[in-house]
Amino acid sequence: MNRLLPESFRRAVTAASGDIAVATIDEVTRPAPLPVGEQLLVWEHGVVGTVSAGCVEGDVVAAAHRVLADGRPRTRTYGPGGGPFAATTCGGTLRIGIERFPVLDPDSTLAAIAARSGRCEPRRRLFLVGATSLAAALAGLAGPLGYRVVVIDPRPAFATRLQVDEADEVICGWPDRVLAAAQAGPADALVLLTHDERYATDVLAEALRSGLGYVGALGSAATGQGHRAALAGELTAAEVARLRSPVGMAIGASGPAAIAVSIAAELIALG
Repeated sequence: MNRLLPESFRRAVTAASGDIAVATIDEVTRPAPLPVGEQLLVWEHGVVGTVSAGCVEGDVVAAAHRVLADGRPRTRTYGPGGGPFAATTCGGTLRIGIERFPVLDPDSTLAAIAARSGRCEPRRRLFLVGATSLAAALAGLAGPLGYRVVVIDPRPAFATRLQVDEADEVICGWPDRVLAAAQAGPADALVLLTHDERYATDVLAEALRSGLGYVGALGSAATGQGHRAALAGELTAAEVARLRSPVGMAIGASGPAAIAVSIAAELIALG
């Protein structure tokens, strides 16, 4: 899996029988729906991706087909000061570069597309303690948000790629020891997704003591109070106060998918 690009891009590159045109947002003025680096791929028989809220794609696709035909890169500017035929509905300005990429093999082409977008391997990590269905759901959301997802579980039967295939790394080991060895810091986050008293307090203490930017624990308000009481003897009051438990935004979430959304939303809000 290429974590830098949507999986749909791999399918597109594999499906394209010839060269592919790549449109990349190079400059944005607010308001605008998408950031710099978002891309749209165009080939002879298809399109995937987006570079706006739908107001400029028609012109971008037409320009991309011209790029495919003659190989000459083009730049299109939309919005105030841009082409009057393609004013953006949001009122912002987009500058989009369009280039032709030869399809040599999927991996090398995808690497070139990722490099053109400015995407790089995520430097911040999200440690998920517990290889559960919630970990799988949250890993699928956190990757596109810019996290390298590391799942930790001491149970060999659960700490497998099959259990959490969206994670970047799955480690079978004692959570607090794995976290300490990872040398995590303020850019990183951790969420405890299991209720195992053998390691819950230790891994939360390690995360809070190490100054991770976000530390959460799944459970009820009573469970959160229990965690804080257990941590009070090991950490300062300020460190304990940083624990987010119950974890996630209060949106009435139920089930792995919705709870994962609530946690991802809190990561965005506090990140």
